[in-house]
Amino acid sequence: MTPKEFCKWMAPAAYNADISPVFIIAQAALESGWGKSTIGKYNVFGITRGGWPVEKCLLVTTHEYFRTKTVRFTAPEKVVKIEHVAGKGLYKYTCKRLFRNYATLGEALRDHAAVLKHSWPEAWAYRMSPENYVKKIQEGRKKYATAPNYVETMVKMFGTVRKAMKEAGLSC
Repeated sequence: MTPKEFCKWMAPAAYNADISPVFIIAQAALESGWGKSTIGKYNVFGITRGGWPVEKCLLVTTHEYFRTKTVRFTAPEKVVKIEHVAGKGLYKYTCKRLFRNYATLGEALRDHAAVLKHSWPEAWAYRMSPENYVKKIQEGRKKYATAPNYVETMVKMFGTVRKAMKEAGLSC
C-alpha cells in the first residue's frame, strides 16, 4: 500500500483507539512497512502472544535482538539461530514466536493502545500529542523501542502520515 492507501485503511479504526490517530498510524506503518508485513491480516504492530491462548495466535519466524545469547522461549516458540552483531554488543536471534491473530483492525488498535496504557501509564496523559507521547514512552529505564533513533524515526513518520492523511482527505 502507499502511505495514502494505508492511512485510508487505518483511519476508521484509528479514530476510535483512544490515542492520537497520527501516532497509532505512524507506529503501525513503521512496524508493518506500510502494511507489507502484517501478521495475519491485522497484527500491524507485531504484538506477541502475551497472555493470549495459543489457539488464537500464529507461529511466525521473526528476528529479535538481545544483549545475551542465553535467551530461551517456551515451546512451541523456539530459537532457530543466534548471530553476534559485530560492534553492537547485540545478538540477532532468528526465532519462532507466537503472535496475536486479531479478528479486526479495530481489535488490534484497541489492544495496542491497552498495551501502551498498561506498560507506560505515566505517558498516557500525552497520548494525543504524538511528538510528546513518543518521547515519554522512550524515557526512563523501560523504553517502548530498542532502536536508538526511534524518537527521530517516529517524528519523521508523523510528518509522512500527516501529509498522507491530508492527501486522503482525512483529519489528523
